[in-house]
Amino acid sequence: MQAKGSKGQLILAYETAYGQTPSPASTVKLPFNKNTLTAKQTLTEAQTITGRRDAAVPVRGKVDVNGNLVVPMDAKFIGYWLKAMLGDPATTGSDTYTHVFKPGDSMPSLVLEKGFTDINAFTLYNGCKVNQFSLSLGGDSELTASLDILGAKETLGTASFAATPLDLPLVRFNHFQATVEENGQVLANCTGVDLNLGFGLDGDIYSISGQGCRTAISEGPLQVSGTVEVLFEDQTLLNKAINGTESSLKITLTNGDYSFELLLPEIVYERTSPGIESAKGILISLPFKGYYENNAAETSIQATLVNDVASYAME
Repeated sequence: MQAKGSKGQLILAYETAYGQTPSPASTVKLPFNKNTLTAKQTLTEAQTITGRRDAAVPVRGKVDVNGNLVVPMDAKFIGYWLKAMLGDPATTGSDTYTHVFKPGDSMPSLVLEKGFTDINAFTLYNGCKVNQFSLSLGGDSELTASLDILGAKETLGTASFAATPLDLPLVRFNHFQATVEENGQVLANCTGVDLNLGFGLDGDIYSISGQGCRTAISEGPLQVSGTVEVLFEDQTLLNKAINGTESSLKITLTNGDYSFELLLPEIVYERTSPGIESAKGILISLPFKGYYENNAAETSIQATLVNDVASYAME
């Protein structure tokens, strides 16, 4: 029987030590749209002279665990990815909880298991970290986020390592539930926002005793960037870009009592004046960079998630 993507499964757990599966594992079953996480090991042609014209046995190289996950933007599961990127949140409340995430000095490493449940084939990836996060707002499609993953090693199995993973109901956010504020004011003429978070992971750390696997994945400086697209009704944002005027950006998604907020307290726009490409209305797209210098939140990015999940500790 051929494995079907519709029967795929994604399990997450946080490692207590890099590259080691926690035991007993506290796990969660996550929804996803796409999972291309794989391990690759190159074969290099050997140059050894054997006295024959036949090719020598090829040399096996390093193991490269990497791939992309596309996940739905939702009010509950996104907290596990926020913890993977930014660390443990500060959580307050009862019944309804507010989780505030800010980037720390390090990132937790993950166990991610890709399951082909219809043929009892499971692939466990240790030492995983999020290298990049991307979110695009605007349009009429399903609202999803993209995560690029680096990992250490791959282990094949015929049964899942997660006996009873936590399985929560999915509460989606949609494009029409978004609000964008620029410098504290609602940006009513905004047609789209692209946001990219880069975590600068070093994927080139392979020690001699590591059996060809990554023995560490160190974090680099956080990179916050994106693009704001608005109707070209005046030159307000363009003037900010020309003058290098500091601003801020806040994206809020709301579904009933649940909400997700991304705050960029300090941004500056890149100067990009609009062209005229057709007889239709003109849009202006302004790239931006986020940073921390002296804002009250003391961070370059802050994510606030309000839901009924009491904790993301998973201990």
